[in-house]
Amino acid sequence: MFHCIVLILFIPFAICTIPYGRISQAQLLIGQFNSFWLFNQSSWAQCMCQALRYRSPTIAAFNFFLSNQTCQLIPNNFSNTSVTFYIIPSSYSTLIFVTQDIIYKLTSICCSDIFWLMNNIQASASFTNITITKPVGLTLDNSLNKLIITYGNTRSIQQRDANVSMSGSKTLFSKTNAQPITYNAGFYFVGINPPAASSSNYYYVYNTSLTRILDLPFPQGDPQRAVWLYNNSLMCLIIQNDQNSSITFLNWNASSFTFTYNQTLLTPFAKPYGLAKSNDDTTIYVSGNTSVIYQLSMKTFLWSILVSDNNTTEIPLTLIVDSCGQRLWALMSGFGIRIYDRIYGTGLYAWNMTALFPTLYDMVLTHDYELYLIDYSLNELIHYGSPLKQQCTIDGIIKYT
Repeated sequence: MFHCIVLILFIPFAICTIPYGRISQAQLLIGQFNSFWLFNQSSWAQCMCQALRYRSPTIAAFNFFLSNQTCQLIPNNFSNTSVTFYIIPSSYSTLIFVTQDIIYKLTSICCSDIFWLMNNIQASASFTNITITKPVGLTLDNSLNKLIITYGNTRSIQQRDANVSMSGSKTLFSKTNAQPITYNAGFYFVGINPPAASSSNYYYVYNTSLTRILDLPFPQGDPQRAVWLYNNSLMCLIIQNDQNSSITFLNWNASSFTFTYNQTLLTPFAKPYGLAKSNDDTTIYVSGNTSVIYQLSMKTFLWSILVSDNNTTEIPLTLIVDSCGQRLWALMSGFGIRIYDRIYGTGLYAWNMTALFPTLYDMVLTHDYELYLIDYSLNELIHYGSPLKQQCTIDGIIKYT
């Protein structure tokens, strides 16, 4: 429920009235737009006091997470950017608007009816495919709206438009065993799988012009996928090693591409590959060489099983938490797509795609539910769905009264 309230702050020699809006059980998603995190905040009012201290830039809104006493502050410096904000239902968050500017950039995308959503994605009119030679890795550069693909016997990287036509733009030769690829803040991070003696233990960094700018060394093993947390300050990276594979947390300096080690945890399984994070940065999801999906609490750093090993023939290759925030999508080798409740691990939907696509390798799901897949043996890049911005609004654009 949306409330418009006036907060009166008593300051020596002055009384200041601050109008703000509050929505209980809601969260603002900001994609790649930068935010600031506050910790040890016992109430949203305490977050408000901290938010009002910011001057350059000021704070437009914030998410308050009571369960781990954190606040995500969204700065008011988006006027010249093309970023679109999404509001989703969340039982873990309270959303506070400090200014009205951000209201006009809100789009609420959730599509809580999973069967309606999947019917729209699977509609035959939304299907297109093009030829890509032996594609093995796929990610989305959402700042340029480009698909980034690793492919070929002698591996290369290619950019293509993220739309129905999937037209191509640039190609660059990469490492022979380049496969997993991750986008973050204007750069592409490419790992090696399977290991190759001549190129192991490096994470290769490319800019959006497909120029290789840096080789990050990781002597512990071969880097795979990565996610970034807490306003891009903490990098979570999968390291594969024949003896002891791990998930490594790095204090990340995005401006200089330097890092220091925060901590490393051994994974409870061999060959970790699939990786995702919750939208509130409280949980990491990891999969490996069995159909079990594990979760790691960012509060306790303890592993637990989210999805049990119900079918040993399926391996989750790609994990994605969608815009709704409560669903975990898994691309399963030997099956297709399975969708789970990311809190309880309950199966919500299963889409068996093996009759059409026998060797799916990777998957991208956009914020507004366009689905892209690659199939290795068929040499195909596949598109399903159409943007569902209007169909999936919660209450439309929220305004102050």
